Amino acid sequence: MAPSHIIRVPRTDEEGSFVLGEVTPSGSKPLNVKFVATEGEEPYVVKCKPLSPPLGRAGVPEPADRTLFMRCPRALDVS
Repeated sequence: MAPSHIIRVPRTDEEGSFVLGEVTPSGSKPLNVKFVATEGEEPYVVKCKPLSPPLGRAGVPEPADRTLFMRCPRALDVS
């Protein structure tokens, strides 16, 4: 079974509240992940992949600034 990590993410819409989620690998690349989460009422599932680095004017990737952009379709409410 693939290793998973449980994460706690603070909510921005309700002070002191959080989303609890499990992150597991979902593909051959390290940052392809499946995220299953809940805010305590509904479960949500989303699969994410990293986007390619943005290209500069010469078609060369811009220098990394430690920002990671992920492509994540809208989360599915699985209730």
